[in-house]
Amino acid sequence: MLTIWNHVSAFTSVILFNCFTPVNWSYCVEVDKWFPPYIEDVKQVWCQKPYESESKYLLNFDKNL
Repeated sequence: MLTIWNHVSAFTSVILFNCFTPVNWSYCVEVDKWFPPYIEDVKQVWCQKPYESESKYLLNFDKNL
């Protein structure tokens, strides 16, 4: 649950609050350009653990000593 809260709070602070400033309005209006890649990145992080192959390598490295 903490992970979901962290994602929601990060999305709110980075995306929503920055869209309130008039300088960024032109970038925030084009939701169809920036939101689908963001969702794809989130899906990839949830489906594939980041640094999973590196973690497996380090676990096997410790066994070989």
